[in-house]
Amino acid sequence: MTSSLPQGENTIGRMCALAGVSRAGYYRHWAASAPRQHDTAIRDFDTAIRIEPNFGWGFFFRGNAYSRKGDYSHAIDDYDMAIKLVTDQSRADIGTAFFGRGVAYKHLGKRDLAERDFQQALALDAAAETKMSKLGIVR
Repeated sequence: MTSSLPQGENTIGRMCALAGVSRAGYYRHWAASAPRQHDTAIRDFDTAIRIEPNFGWGFFFRGNAYSRKGDYSHAIDDYDMAIKLVTDQSRADIGTAFFGRGVAYKHLGKRDLAERDFQQALALDAAAETKMSKLGIVR
């Protein structure tokens, strides 16, 4: 089953439709970002991705949940898919995915790959430098 909503339309309503949840359920995703509730968010995004496998934002947000959980390998896999699929969004949106993947690589000690992604994020997203400085990442 696939959604009839256009891929580029990134709205709360779209995410709710893809995940098969109400707006309250959508906000629960964000509440599930609280410590020890990442598995709930991952399961919910699994559902959204199963419904629409080309939904790049589903991969991005699931990657964020994996990263917050400390499962950086799975986070990188999801950021890879998000970077491939979120091509119809702004440069800053794609830069955010590169930034997330860079953080995951940094946690895994893969400094060269992290640096490459941080440079890509900086080239695409003007806010990346602020995000990097907040995390203590020096370029």
